[in-house]
Amino acid sequence: MKMMSLWYYDQINDVAINPAAIPLFKKAYLEDVASSSAYLTEGEGHTLASRLGITLIILEGNINPDEYHIIQNSGRGDCLIHTLDTARSISIGQLRKNIEHHDSARTKELRTLIAQNIDDISLETLISAAVFGNEPGLGPKMTSLVEMARITKKSFPKKKLKPLKNIPSKSIGGGMGQVVQLPKLGNGLPSTELFANHVGIHWQLVVKKEK
Repeated sequence: MKMMSLWYYDQINDVAINPAAIPLFKKAYLEDVASSSAYLTEGEGHTLASRLGITLIILEGNINPDEYHIIQNSGRGDCLIHTLDTARSISIGQLRKNIEHHDSARTKELRTLIAQNIDDISLETLISAAVFGNEPGLGPKMTSLVEMARITKKSFPKKKLKPLKNIPSKSIGGGMGQVVQLPKLGNGLPSTELFANHVGIHWQLVVKKEK
């Protein structure tokens, strides 16, 4: 059976992801989140933090060790899970704030929790970033699908036509959600002590030192 086209020409004759193929991308992405070591980003982190009942402000880049204590983790695709689950354990008194290293013992459980609860806008934003960007650490199913999409896109060259007038603007990816920038992970009031530190593709928990 011939596979559906992953691309089509939208209303302004631009090349976009075929809306009929979006469920295929969603299925691949969610399966990778749940069952592989795919790297996780703000979209998944926001979902997990909300489910864990914590809210952390994101600190981008290298932090000052004189101001913050770093709690290391083993990294790789689960570093964001380690960061958030450690924050939860500290917030409910299961761990001390001055520990040097901690890894979550329930990464598989929490990956499943993310896959079951992530909202469509976040999911479609993550898929757009994977297809149109250069996201590191994709899982095997999404890697295969993105490679296929990039190869087959060549058969849909961008048409050199003027956009039609009075057509509502489309979000990136042919009807998929707009990119969401998250200043924090979670829905509540952010912690004033615990922060999610993002350095390159690595996440780690940092604790503000008392003066």
